Amino acid sequence: MLEPLDFRQFFREIHQGREPFPWQERLAHQACAGEWPDVIDLPTASGKTACIDIALFALACRGTGERRIFFVVDRRVVVNEAFLRTKKIAEALEHALDSDPGSVKGRVARRLQEMAGGGSAKPLETVELRGGIYRDEGWIRTPLQPMVIASTVDQVGSRLLFRGYGVSESARPIHAGLIGNDSLILLDEAHCSRVFAQTLRSVSRYRGKDWATAPVQAGFRAIEMTATPATEGRAVFRIADADRAEQYLGKRMTTRKTTRLVVSKNRPRELDKLAETLMREALAVSGGDKVRRVAVIVNRIATARRVYQLLRDGGARVDLMIGRMRPYDRDRLLEKLGELKSGVERAEASAVRYVVSTQCLEVGADLDFDAMVTECASMDALQQRFGRLNRLGEFEGESRGVIVIGSGQIDGKQSDPVYGEALSATWAWLSSLQDAVSEVNMGIEAAEGATLTVAQQYAVLPEENKAAMRMQSAIGPLLLPSHLDALSQTNPQPACEPEISLFLHGRRENEPDVQVVWRADLEEDDTSNWADVVSLCPPVSAEALQVPISAFKRWLDGKGEGQAASDLEGAGEGDNEDAGVSDRKVLRWRGDDSKEISKSVEVLPGDTFVVPAATDGFEELGHRPEGSKLDIGDIVRLRAKRRLTIRLHPKVWEDAAQVQAKYESEGIEAFATPDPGLPPDLQALLREANGWKPRVREEEYPRRDESQAARAWVIQGIGINAGEDSGRDELSQSVSVALDKHLADVENVVGKYEPLMEGKLELYKWVARFHDYGKADIRFQAMLRGGDMMAARFAPKPLAKSEGMPLGPSSRKLARDRSGLPSGFRHEFLSLVFAGKSMVHATDELGLHLIATHHGQARPLAAVVFDDEAGPVSFADMTLSQEERTTLAAHRLGNGVTERFWHLTRQYGWWGLAWYETLFRLADWEASALEARGEL
Repeated sequence: MLEPLDFRQFFREIHQGREPFPWQERLAHQACAGEWPDVIDLPTASGKTACIDIALFALACRGTGERRIFFVVDRRVVVNEAFLRTKKIAEALEHALDSDPGSVKGRVARRLQEMAGGGSAKPLETVELRGGIYRDEGWIRTPLQPMVIASTVDQVGSRLLFRGYGVSESARPIHAGLIGNDSLILLDEAHCSRVFAQTLRSVSRYRGKDWATAPVQAGFRAIEMTATPATEGRAVFRIADADRAEQYLGKRMTTRKTTRLVVSKNRPRELDKLAETLMREALAVSGGDKVRRVAVIVNRIATARRVYQLLRDGGARVDLMIGRMRPYDRDRLLEKLGELKSGVERAEASAVRYVVSTQCLEVGADLDFDAMVTECASMDALQQRFGRLNRLGEFEGESRGVIVIGSGQIDGKQSDPVYGEALSATWAWLSSLQDAVSEVNMGIEAAEGATLTVAQQYAVLPEENKAAMRMQSAIGPLLLPSHLDALSQTNPQPACEPEISLFLHGRRENEPDVQVVWRADLEEDDTSNWADVVSLCPPVSAEALQVPISAFKRWLDGKGEGQAASDLEGAGEGDNEDAGVSDRKVLRWRGDDSKEISKSVEVLPGDTFVVPAATDGFEELGHRPEGSKLDIGDIVRLRAKRRLTIRLHPKVWEDAAQVQAKYESEGIEAFATPDPGLPPDLQALLREANGWKPRVREEEYPRRDESQAARAWVIQGIGINAGEDSGRDELSQSVSVALDKHLADVENVVGKYEPLMEGKLELYKWVARFHDYGKADIRFQAMLRGGDMMAARFAPKPLAKSEGMPLGPSSRKLARDRSGLPSGFRHEFLSLVFAGKSMVHATDELGLHLIATHHGQARPLAAVVFDDEAGPVSFADMTLSQEERTTLAAHRLGNGVTERFWHLTRQYGWWGLAWYETLFRLADWEASALEARGEL
C-alpha cells in the first residue's frame, strides 16, 4: 500500500536524497486525493517539472487514473528536461523492482507494472514525441502502459483533433483515442499557448455526458502551468511562504542577476554588426571572477550562426544549439554539455565554455550559466531566458547579464518580425528602470530591503501595460461540435473541413513542420527506385530534422535561408526576395504511396522527405555537430528498437565490402565479436544481428532492371513491431502465421485489456474471432505468397501473415497484381460480411464497426470496390456465396457502415468511439508483434 505521506520518501529515493520542496508535497497530497488544480502558477526555477513525479506517484498511490502523462511545451525544445527527468525516473523504477522492492520506489514500480499488465512489463515508458513519420509510432504499442510523453502543441494538439501532422489517415483515430482518453496533459508555459489551452477546455467539455449518451469512463484532464494565468472561476495552485523560507528554493528565488542594457549600432537587417556586439559582450562577461559558463541567446537562427562562428574563429570553446537539430545529434550534444547542467559542480580550472542558442534554451533546458548575453526580446521571453542564469543560486561569483538591442529597433517604428512591437516596448520600460550605471536586477525576487527586481515591478503593472510587452496571444476560434463531426471523419477525409492550426495557435502566422531525412544510398541519377531503397530501412523520427514548412519550401526552391527564422514553435521564415533556382529532388515518404517531388507546391504539413546525401544544403535547414554522419538510418533504428537493418552499401558504410565478404563465407555467427577496426556503430549493429540468428536474412538492393548487377545488399531482421501499420492489407513483412492461429492469438491478447473495456470483453473476443476471416479469399492468400496462385491453392492452411512478402513498394504491388485482387480490396470488409452471418453479436453495432475499422477504414464511408471476379469463399465452418459477397458488400447503401459510425459517435462521443477502436487495433498489433518474436 502507498499513502500520500510516502511521496517525500519516494522523491528522496528517486533523486539521491534530495528533499522535495514544500509546494511539491502539498500538490502531491492533492493529486493523490484526485484533486488536481486547473492551473499551477509557479515561477521559473521552482522545479515545476516535478509535476511529472507527482502525477506518477499519484497514479501509483490511487491505483487508478490517467496512464498517459503528456508534458507539452510550445517550443522546438532542444533539451527536453521533462523527457530527461522522466527517463531518470523510469530507470530508477525498473532497477528498484529487483534491487529494492520493499522501498517506496519499489512499491511504486510494482504498482505501475501491475497497471501495465504485469509479467515482464516495464513500470514506466518514456517518449519524446516528435514529428509524425509514416510507420514510426512505437509509443502507441499498448493502452495499458503507464507512460510520460514530452512533446509540443503541434504534435499533441493535431493528434488529439484527429489530424496528426505526418500521421497516416488510418492511424489518426488511434492517436486521438490515446490522447483523448486515460490521459493527463500538463501544458507548460500556458501563457504562450492560450489558444490551445482554450481548445483543451473545450475537449474536456465535449467528452462529457452532455455530448454522448454513454460516454466512456477513461479519464481526461488538462492542467495549465503558467506564471500569468487567467484565473476567473478556476482552481489555482500557487507558491506559499513556506516555499520562500525553504533553504534551496529560497536561494533560487532571491539570487541577484545584475544586468546591463547595451545598444548595438546596427540596423534591423545588419546581423553581422549585431553578432559582433554580442560576441564582444560575451567575451567581456566571461572575464568575471569564477565565470566558467556563458550563454548567448539570440532571436534568429542566422544571428546564432554568426555569433557561433565569430567565437569559434577566435579560439573559444563554443557550441551551437538551435531547435533545428536531429534528435540523434541533439542527444549527443546533450552528453557533451553534461558539465553545464544544473547541480553539476563547476570546475574552476576549466576553460570558459560558451553556448550560443536561439529560443530553444528558454523552455525545458536544465542548463545553468554563470553569465548571460541575450538579444532583447519580449518581457515574457526575457524572463524565461534569465531563468537559465545561476538557475539554482549556487554560483559563488556575481551572476551578470547583458541585454543587447540594435539601435534601429529602439524607436519601434519597424515591427520586429519575431516579437512585434513588444520588443521596443520592453526595451523602453527596462530603460526607465535602470540605475545610474545602466543596470537592472533580472532575478525572481529581491532580498528583503533591496530594490525590487524587474519581475516584481512588472507583476504590479496594469494589465494593459504588461500586455504591450508580451508576445500577443493569438485569437483562436471556439471548437464546436460541427468542427468535431468533420474532423472525426478520418477515412475518407472530407473535402471541406476546419483548418487545424487555428485551434492550436489561433489566427497568426504559424505553420507546422515537415521532417527531413538524409540517406547516402539514394542515387541522384536514378530516382525510379528511391521508394524501394528507402523501404529497406524506413525512416524513424530520431534521424529526422524538423523544419518549418516555409523553410523547407525555400530550400527546395533554392531561395536560401530567411533572415527572420527563429526557433519559436510554429514561427515562419519571413520574407526573402531572392528568386532562387534549384534542381533539387526529394522523396516524399509515404510507404507504398511515396513520390519523388521537386516543386514546393507539392509540400504538405507533416510530410516526411528523404534527401540524397549528395544533395548539399543541410546547414541551410539545420545544424549538425562536427563529426556527425549524414546518414544515420541503421543505428537510429537499432536504438529505437525498430526492425534490425544493416545496409551494406559502400556509401553508407565504407567497410561494407569487408563485412559482406565475411558474412558470405562465415555466416552471421562471425559477428559475435566484430572486428574492432570497424566503426563502433557498425560493430553494435553486427552484434545485434548475431543475436537475431534464426530471424536474419539478406536481401539485394533494388535494381533498375534485371540485367544490372546488385550494387549492395541488406541484412534484415524478420518480424514486425507493434505500431507499424500503414492501414494497408497486411503488406508488412513478418514471420508466417496461420490464419486460425492469428485469430486465436488476438482473442487471447484482447483479454489483457479487460480493465479498459467497461464490460465489453466478450464482444471484443467475438470481434477477434471474425476480424480477419476475409483473408481466406484465395487471391489474398496468393498475394501473401508473392502472387503465386498455385502455392495458395495447395497450401495446407490459409495464412494471416507471411515472411515471403517483399519489402519494396514495387515488389508488393507486383505481388498484388499477380494475385488478381482488385484495386482497393479490403479484407476487413469481407470479414464484416462473414460476421454479419454469425448468430452471436451480429446485431451489436459496436462489434461490426470494430471489424470494419480495424485498419482505420470506414470512418465513415467504405471504399467502393467492383469485384466482378469474386468467387465463393470459405473459412472454418462458414461459406459466403458470390451473390452474398456482392449484395452484402460494405460500400452498398443500406448495409449500415456509415449509419453505424454516426450512431456510435453520438453514443460514445468523438473520442470514446476512437478509444474503443484503439483497444482492438492495439490488441491486433500486439498479437502480431508477439507472433513475430516467437512469443505466441
